[in-house]
Amino acid sequence: MHSPLTRFRRATAAILAAASVIIGSMVAAPPAVAATAPLPSTIVDGGTLISDAEFYRSGSMSASAVQSFLASKVPTCKAKTGSPTCLKSFTVDVPAKAADAYCAALPKATKARASAVIVAVAKACGINPKVILVMLQKEQGLVTSTAPTEWSYRAAMGQSCPDTAPCSAAAAGFVNQVYLGARQMQIYTKKPEAFRYRAGQTNTILWHPDAGCGTSRVFITNQATANLYNYTPYRPNLSALAAGYGSGDPCSTYGNRNFYNYYVDWFAPDVKTTAGAPSTVSSCRKPVADDLLIPRAGVARIKADATTVRTAPSTACAAGRISARKGTLYVITGTYAGWLRLETGDGATLWTFRTNATVIALTPPPLPGPVPEPAPVPAPKPTAKPVPTGAPAASEG
Repeated sequence: MHSPLTRFRRATAAILAAASVIIGSMVAAPPAVAATAPLPSTIVDGGTLISDAEFYRSGSMSASAVQSFLASKVPTCKAKTGSPTCLKSFTVDVPAKAADAYCAALPKATKARASAVIVAVAKACGINPKVILVMLQKEQGLVTSTAPTEWSYRAAMGQSCPDTAPCSAAAAGFVNQVYLGARQMQIYTKKPEAFRYRAGQTNTILWHPDAGCGTSRVFITNQATANLYNYTPYRPNLSALAAGYGSGDPCSTYGNRNFYNYYVDWFAPDVKTTAGAPSTVSSCRKPVADDLLIPRAGVARIKADATTVRTAPSTACAAGRISARKGTLYVITGTYAGWLRLETGDGATLWTFRTNATVIALTPPPLPGPVPEPAPVPAPKPTAKPVPTGAPAASEG
């Protein structure tokens, strides 16, 4: 689990038998949900990442189905002798865990396969095993890794691993990560008032752990989406979405984008509407008005020659870009996820990343377009010399 300052990851017959008992009587109850698509066709507005019905569908896969899925992702494991094996071959002892308000009891097991652990925990905590698989992938790449590391298993789901501090030792290890990560989702569900992001209301969500990247206002439509934002509290910006599975700009984050991409590609391909990664948008797409922040009146002074100024807030947008000279000033008409929206003299809109310019506040607001350098402030007039006592004063006029 990530903190709000945050950014970042990864059985035996006894466990299978216990899981079947859990199915019958001890599954954590999901909230009431309406029938809907499992995932939206786009996450550009950030309000829905997955449906409640899909998120809490704890019986969606059997242990054998999960095992087959893992094997399909890594046909050949390349782990070296003495290093951790791939997830499809990983086994682990499972300590017994008592039932509580969030999860049913998890029985003890010896040399349980990862697939059996995932399914047993999913059913005990009322979370879709597909959600767990995607979390393991988006946090540590564990599902597709052909040579995982010790760390991949220690921090498998990113649970209790804040961006600004080491992971909690109490949460380390594959079983702890899977169990506590799934349990955390039920904590968010059963105590929504205790967490920052809530369903059914407009929330202020950071783009990035760097507060200088700004925030956005997002109406979160359901509890499952609120859970994901509380776990990874950042919204992917347009640059991140345009990059597919790749890198965007310095204010891009990828956790919730990658959750959506992997989930759709692996488990919900029917909702996909793009040729590339499911989240992909046009590289020159512009943000909607609701995602813009309007700053105090000011201008942006370009810091260096040959600075690229673009027609959209994305480093991938090449259409209509221009090269600005050092010292050029533009009126700032808005900000978005670390980008400055600039207006030209003829009313065109351009964008540059915040680190490319020095922002100068102006009052009153300036006219749109590139503006000249401010005129130098005239030097103050010299103070008149004092008049000697008894001398006549200088005449006026």
